[in-house]
Amino acid sequence: MLRRLISGGPGHRSRLHDGLGNRVGAGRMLRNAPRALASGIGRIAFGRRPVAPWISYDAQRDIAALLTPASRVLEFGSGMSTVWLAARAGRVVSIEGFRPWFDKVSALLAEKRLGNVTYHFADGDAAYAQPPEAECATPFDFILVDGNCRDLCVERALPLLAPGGALFLDNSDRHAPEPGNREGDMPRARALLAADAEATGATITAYTDFVPTLFFVTQGLLLRRPAR
Repeated sequence: MLRRLISGGPGHRSRLHDGLGNRVGAGRMLRNAPRALASGIGRIAFGRRPVAPWISYDAQRDIAALLTPASRVLEFGSGMSTVWLAARAGRVVSIEGFRPWFDKVSALLAEKRLGNVTYHFADGDAAYAQPPEAECATPFDFILVDGNCRDLCVERALPLLAPGGALFLDNSDRHAPEPGNREGDMPRARALLAADAEATGATITAYTDFVPTLFFVTQGLLLRRPAR
């Protein structure tokens, strides 16, 4: 039964390995596997969605430590992450490309009366990866790339990132894009982050970790720019 529980799926050696073959560390396994399993049962059995980004638990902790009431945030891909970010930052600009989900999240934001969120629907990849110019006049302190065409979003987002700012790329362990996969070219997105780190002196932290509601590990990358 244990073997069945941890056996892998397409592109993964096991539930304990990300798509690039990295195994989750013992500390993260002990800290975060029970949380992922419990939240997954809650979602399947009771329809509960944690009010948090569906990214690495340890990355959530580190990102929360970076955010302040003065932080400006840009988010590609919306959901409970939008609510979570709005509770920790001064302003959130969120981009969504799937109309039914946009309508659902719009209702959620209205219900919670989150006045510090500006929410945009983008029709097509070109619009999705290009936030409205009026939103980009001031650099962003944190950018979350967790939606469609992520390589294009990373390419556009890096020039918008403030000194001392951070960008998180979720599911960075994906391989070449498959037919029907809207996430984009992840190897290219990783290469863009590496090139930026080399050019600016930024650091990149990889998180092979569990995420809310899913009992298998994925990888995310957190790029942090130096203050100057």
